[in-house]
Amino acid sequence: MSLLCIDIGNSNIACGLYDDGEWKATWRVRTDNKRTSDEYSVLFHGFFTQKNISPLSVRGICVSSVVPELIETFRLMGRDLFGVTPLFISTELVSEVSVAIDNPRELGPDLYANGVAGYAWARSSVIVVDFGTALSFTCVEKIDEEVKLRGASIAPGLRTAVYALSLNTAQLPHVELVPPPKGIGTNTIQAIQSGIVFGYSALVTGMVQRLRAELNEPVKCIATGGLSTVLQDHVMGFDHVDPLLTLEGLRILFEHHGGKIQ
Repeated sequence: MSLLCIDIGNSNIACGLYDDGEWKATWRVRTDNKRTSDEYSVLFHGFFTQKNISPLSVRGICVSSVVPELIETFRLMGRDLFGVTPLFISTELVSEVSVAIDNPRELGPDLYANGVAGYAWARSSVIVVDFGTALSFTCVEKIDEEVKLRGASIAPGLRTAVYALSLNTAQLPHVELVPPPKGIGTNTIQAIQSGIVFGYSALVTGMVQRLRAELNEPVKCIATGGLSTVLQDHVMGFDHVDPLLTLEGLRILFEHHGGKIQ
């Protein structure tokens, strides 16, 4: 029997099916808060059919959502398609990582999952850099046996920056996010690619250095998110890259919360 983890972001929904100690299948779909639970049921049924997996094999569902309009939608979808009531992640769920910010309710469930999974991997102070719609840095500090999520830093994501550039300038096109051959672009596309890819690489490198200096040593750094692989060879300071880290955090929280595969 399987656990389905769903991370609902502002731009994309990442999903993973976990069974027998590994991720058996993963999917990514564009977020649409206008879709009904029936429409998402059809979509997810297609995912499972494509992989020759029965929806009835799912006996647990864990969801992280930063889109409030989709919480009830996915609650209904879980019940109707899988016959399972999902567990929705919040900072009110207990884990070995306590949340030590001014207002814990302000922390996104995806960042909480990142912090939990990052610490489970590092077992030390850790910074999780998530390349999503927003570029986020989640900081977890371990002092002796006490582990706290200290806070985060948030900047516009890479695709958000490219979109803003093309939206607000008449002559700059929307470009593919790949590293250009050199920093000095000799055409418009390469110039934008240099500014975004190399510019954000410098931003991330500098932020990781600054945040490391504020945390109790040793501090490890792990990158996740759909665009983490684009920058991983250009950023100094990454110890590990795991595109599925947020889903792993959902799995850990589900199990730590006492969630049982029914």
